[in-house]
Amino acid sequence: MPSLEHAAAGYDAALVTARDRLARLADRVTAHGGNYSTDRVRLFTERATVPATPAKPLPEGVPLAPETQARSGSKDYKGNKAHTIARLIPRDGSWHVYRMSTGEHIALSWRYLLPHE
Repeated sequence: MPSLEHAAAGYDAALVTARDRLARLADRVTAHGGNYSTDRVRLFTERATVPATPAKPLPEGVPLAPETQARSGSKDYKGNKAHTIARLIPRDGSWHVYRMSTGEHIALSWRYLLPHE
C-alpha cells in the first residue's frame, strides 16, 4: 500500500507488519518463483468471422474442443494434448484467430487448470 510507505506511523502496527511480510513474500516469489504450469489446460474455441488481417493456418496437432453451443465451446485436456496446446497457441490472454483446413476461422484461447478444477 503506497500510503503506508509515507505515513506508516499513522497506521496500526499489525497492518504495517502484515504489509512488510507480504512485501517480503512478493520479493521472494519474484526472485525464486516460476510461472504456474501443469499438464492440464482448458481450451476455449469460438467460430470467427473473416478476420481483418490474414489468419495463420491452425497449427498441426492442436486438438479442437467439440462445440457445446452454436458458436463456441471449451474442453479440458491433459498430458500430451495439453502440452501441444501450451506449445503452439500463445498464452497472452487474448484470442488468436486461425484458419482451419475447411477455410473457416476459429478463435482460440487457453489457460492452465488450477488444482481444484
